[in-house]
Amino acid sequence: MDLANLGYRMTLTDLTPRLVDIARQKAEELRLAENFDGFHTLNATQLDGLPDEHYDASLMLGPLYHLQKVEERIAAVR
Repeated sequence: MDLANLGYRMTLTDLTPRLVDIARQKAEELRLAENFDGFHTLNATQLDGLPDEHYDASLMLGPLYHLQKVEERIAAVR
């Protein structure tokens, strides 16, 4: 939310639908929803539906230490 508050355009993804809903509600509560291009329930290794080479940066808070296989980590970083 802090980055959205600074004016960055954001797209949020999380594996857990409940956490995605909480983030959406928080963004609306803080009047930051217009800074988000979407809130998605997705696996970090399969971001189906998000465009390739569209984003300037990716901030992953958690997926890499949850992924045990090297192939999964590589897929998440890609």
